[in-house]
Amino acid sequence: MSKKWIELFGAVQQKTDTGELDWEWDQFSRTLEAPVGRRTVRLALSSAGDYTLSIRNDEGDTVDRFTDEDLKDVSNYHYTTQDFRQLYETARRIAFDADKEVDELLKDLRADDS
Repeated sequence: MSKKWIELFGAVQQKTDTGELDWEWDQFSRTLEAPVGRRTVRLALSSAGDYTLSIRNDEGDTVDRFTDEDLKDVSNYHYTTQDFRQLYETARRIAFDADKEVDELLKDLRADDS
């Protein structure tokens, strides 16, 4: 599976960077989720600081998953924890519509100066 993990991570990273994945925050599971066809890609950050990418089928079963450590090992350090962190943060910003929120906050702050 390791070769597919590398390909999968790269594809998710690319689609996230171009805004093609619609990331959402799942409050119950405390994960970021993006639907892709009949599957869901999930990103999780543990309290220990470990990142996990998992795939769930349309019945909600986890069919595969790997961590940042797994990916580092199988990619001979081509991908690192920093890559996982960047993906997670980009997905989080999309899920919370951070750019829009910051723009609106700046607008409100500027209005207070008037």
